[in-house]
Amino acid sequence: MKKFILILLMSLFVLASCGIGKTALSEDKIVYAGKWVTNDGTWLHIYNDGSGAMKSGGTSVEGGAATFAEDKIKIGLFGIGKTYTIDKEPYMENGKMKMKLDGFIYERAN
Repeated sequence: MKKFILILLMSLFVLASCGIGKTALSEDKIVYAGKWVTNDGTWLHIYNDGSGAMKSGGTSVEGGAATFAEDKIKIGLFGIGKTYTIDKEPYMENGKMKMKLDGFIYERAN
């Protein structure tokens, strides 16, 4: 019985956490949607529904929230993640979408 209750509680926690902190991207932020990669393989993925994922160094997040505040993008889940400073909003260059975060150029992956 204890095992059943533990599994039930864990399942409820996982289901509840799926929607925590996620807000669909607004019209002015939809340009950020997609997977963005740097030349060293670091990446972040921002989804239309406000969820996000990232991998940078030894830190990675899957199923987190992507939130925007002023000139920052935060991708995180339960305190793990990264906050990026937007140096240059998404722009087109040589037929590819790019943006500059924390001094690094990220290119949208196709």
